[in-house]
Amino acid sequence: MPGRFVFHESLDSTRSTVLDPAHHPNLAQAQAEALVTLFLGRSLSVNNTYAFDSRSLLELADALLSTMNQVRKGASESQKDRLDAQRPIVVHVFGANDFFGACAQQLRRVTPGARFRLSAWQPIDHDDKARESLAAALHSAAPGPTWLQPDYPELEEQFDTLVRLDSYLKVKGRGRSATARTPAISLPEYVSHLQSLPSAEVLRIARERDCPEDLAVFLHGAVAGMPAEDVNRGWAHDAVVAARGNQAVLFKKEQVRELVDTLYNAVLADSAFAEFGYMTSVPRTDGRKELQGINRFAVGLIRDMWKKLTMRGSADPRDRTTRIEPTMSGVFTIGANAPHLPKPSLRQVFRAYWELVADNDRWQPWQDSCANLHRLLTRTDPVDNALRNAWSAHLATLETQVRGIVRTEQDNEQDMLAIETIEGRQTNQLEDGPAPSPDEVAVAGEYLDHMARGVAAQAGNPRQ
Repeated sequence: MPGRFVFHESLDSTRSTVLDPAHHPNLAQAQAEALVTLFLGRSLSVNNTYAFDSRSLLELADALLSTMNQVRKGASESQKDRLDAQRPIVVHVFGANDFFGACAQQLRRVTPGARFRLSAWQPIDHDDKARESLAAALHSAAPGPTWLQPDYPELEEQFDTLVRLDSYLKVKGRGRSATARTPAISLPEYVSHLQSLPSAEVLRIARERDCPEDLAVFLHGAVAGMPAEDVNRGWAHDAVVAARGNQAVLFKKEQVRELVDTLYNAVLADSAFAEFGYMTSVPRTDGRKELQGINRFAVGLIRDMWKKLTMRGSADPRDRTTRIEPTMSGVFTIGANAPHLPKPSLRQVFRAYWELVADNDRWQPWQDSCANLHRLLTRTDPVDNALRNAWSAHLATLETQVRGIVRTEQDNEQDMLAIETIEGRQTNQLEDGPAPSPDEVAVAGEYLDHMARGVAAQAGNPRQ
């Protein structure tokens, strides 16, 4: 699957808060969105930060690796070769020679002002001795969990997943495909772009993206006059922590954090060579529509900057990067009811993915369908009947090849891919569909096309 890289914002390490998906469904959301990417024949592209310190990613890796091993046990040698050749997760390492080296660097960043704050490994975030012990264990030839005892036994299973992920990535031909690159557009550049917009442009983006205008005006003012370099994740997240206890102030700070988090993830997507970015906001089980609007405004700001830059850098008016139109959107819901269908667990769906890969008869038709759909998605033409027909054909292929797991539905005469599990329901379709009920939506997102190619073309440096 060379070049079919998708970056998922739902793997953001700050989204993992509690284990129970009924209270905070980000873990189930990340896995459900990832399954759509895998069934489309693509790879999840992540940087070393999320591969190491995102509990969503580590939970996903555990599910993928465990179910692959289950299928592998009954596979023939040729089927094992095909399973081993898959690249569902590709990790791009920045500033180190290998994955564990990058992890150790992050653990050792403890200088005030530059400290790397841990999410998945939060229990040792303030324990510098434990951080160093884990870094040393990762540098050893045979890392072991002895550093966990007796203080942090709850991290032992997570440590085992990390080791298994590293072993998986080391297999030749998959894993760490390249060193992460310097993104063409930095977070301060996105912030500067917002700061430079006149009020009329801010309101235009808000209207186009269905964001309340007062929220867009608030965000514009919240960063006005600040050095762009100071508007970063540390600043945004520290402000939320400092505001706890004052609900009115806290919500305003959370809105700014949502903007910064989305812009930051667009930067990471470029650094991870993403061809498609799947951008979503934090799970919205609290029903706050404001965060949905802010996430949409942030995506509109990203598109606006890309569009202006690529229009200046492209001599060909037909270049798709001058339009940056969405081609796919999706919705993850909690507790959807489909009594006519049994609901498998997410792990059962991951196993079905590997069984599809291993199956001698189903494998090639699925791959051919993936290749045709991908070819149409990456051309310079807008969405047309050829793409819609390829999308419908691919869904029909999946419905046939993965019975009981993937099904096709219709909404406003558009075909939708639906995966229903115990944990929730993920539906995806071409183009943006009607807004779902806020009572059932956990998170909605959309694919951003050709992220890396668009900014690389603008920079005069096609780094694919």
